[in-house]
Amino acid sequence: MLYYQKSLNFILAHFLHSYVLWSGFLLFGLAALRTLFLWSSVRHGCDHTHEHRWSPWRYLVLSMPIMLYFLGLPNQSFNSARAIEVEDSNRIIKDRAGDVIQLDFRDMERWAFDESKREWSEGRTGQLKGQFAPGRSSQAFGLVRYKIMSCPCDAIRLNVAVISPEGVPDVKSGAWVQVIGQIQYRKRKDREEYVPVLKLRSRNDVLLVPPDDDPYLQ
Repeated sequence: MLYYQKSLNFILAHFLHSYVLWSGFLLFGLAALRTLFLWSSVRHGCDHTHEHRWSPWRYLVLSMPIMLYFLGLPNQSFNSARAIEVEDSNRIIKDRAGDVIQLDFRDMERWAFDESKREWSEGRTGQLKGQFAPGRSSQAFGLVRYKIMSCPCDAIRLNVAVISPEGVPDVKSGAWVQVIGQIQYRKRKDREEYVPVLKLRSRNDVLLVPPDDDPYLQ
């Protein structure tokens, strides 16, 4: 059920989902065979020289996954991320002509560390989808996505800073939004490295959108 309802997206990388599904079928089959053997032994009689003991702890352990499933776990839990802070800048960056770039967090992270990519992309218009991360003010916030290798324990948060001419106090932390703005790069306040930035032209450049089926980037 976790597989078909896509809840595994919150706990495992996508390439592991099929293993969970087929392991579930295998365990279900073993349980069915065990039930058949028990029913057969009761029907035809069995040697009661061995002792049948009630071991409730076994059932408690085996029922834990079912209990968690009906409690609605796992669920989405990345709603408390804060935006990274970037240095203020009075540098004027001219808009560059061209189509709107459909941005990817992984690409933007690489571009920030590559001077040639920064020069190529800065000033262009890009569109990006991610989870809203509030910042020091309603005009300076961020978008985040989480990249995993196998499970959320090794998740790495990818950040893009967003500068808006108007506040967006109506957007909640963790909400999925799509923004469109001018691509820039600025230094982080806490370290010597560049951060990708999207500078919006108006409040209307922030749109609430449905969440991705898979919240993680692989």
